[in-house]
Amino acid sequence: MKEKWISVEDIGQVKLVKNKRSKQLRITVKPSGEVRVSMPWYASYESGISFLMKRKEWVLDTLAHYQNHPLRQNSFQPGVLFQTRYKTYELAVSKRTGNRLIISFPENRCVLEFPENRSPDSQGLQEAITNVLTELLRKEARLYLPKRTKELAEQLHFRYNRVFIKNNKSNWGSCSSLGNINLNLHLMRLPDPFIDFVIVHELVHTVIPNHGQEFKAAMQRFFPEAKTMEKELKNYHPRFFTN
Repeated sequence: MKEKWISVEDIGQVKLVKNKRSKQLRITVKPSGEVRVSMPWYASYESGISFLMKRKEWVLDTLAHYQNHPLRQNSFQPGVLFQTRYKTYELAVSKRTGNRLIISFPENRCVLEFPENRSPDSQGLQEAITNVLTELLRKEARLYLPKRTKELAEQLHFRYNRVFIKNNKSNWGSCSSLGNINLNLHLMRLPDPFIDFVIVHELVHTVIPNHGQEFKAAMQRFFPEAKTMEKELKNYHPRFFTN
């Protein structure tokens, strides 16, 4: 696959994805607010953008519907759970019996299988899934976030002390008075532009500790659509479930 992010007025960030298995152009709008245009490998990005713009009204109507009628989910169910920049995470039912979760990594996927004699709604199974996914996300976060923070700090001329990976339930990141940056492992479930947005947000805090006009102006310099991105970031949550 080959990906490209574009910014579309009123919609925000849109992912264009070229896939050798795609036979036609297709638009997907997720309850999280992510908009994705799937394209055949040979199609031009311009054709994907044109296809999107012709259906812009439908995309906006769908986004408004999800905003007014949010999906309520409080447990992991079989199917695709989420996607990170490294893997697609899935939960599946195995025909075996027993109690253990089996984890496999076919291609760029992570598949968690639970035995068919167990209900996916059982508290013990849900806790086991949560624990496994949390640790897998932590590994991804440690692999990517410190490195990406260093890259952005060098590009934008910021200095910081250390990066720590956290599992906070209420924020994406924070910055201490010592210049330490805390980043939430759930950032790995966000599209790349939003990961960068949060990291730069904390880097700016190493110089400007508040959210006043100076801070907002700095974010605007690095992200001309900072206000829109801040709003869109609220469609995502730094925890698996929002209820």
